[in-house]
Amino acid sequence: MRKIFSEAIVYFVAIALCLVISTWIFHLWELDWSVPSTYTGDGLGYSAGFKGIIDNGWFFENPYLGMPTGQQI
Repeated sequence: MRKIFSEAIVYFVAIALCLVISTWIFHLWELDWSVPSTYTGDGLGYSAGFKGIIDNGWFFENPYLGMPTGQQI
């Protein structure tokens, strides 16, 4: 049990270190979370997908996109 606990601590420290370094590199404290961070590539598609999950609870159907019946993927 002690070995599993010590290995888990190593993994948690690695995850925390990655989060701290990523936050520092990308300046996440300056990011405005109410707007998309990118408008290029697949950024808008992923943003629409996440917004659909938040609003509808499902990714494959979104009644707010696409006329007249909504978006179905």
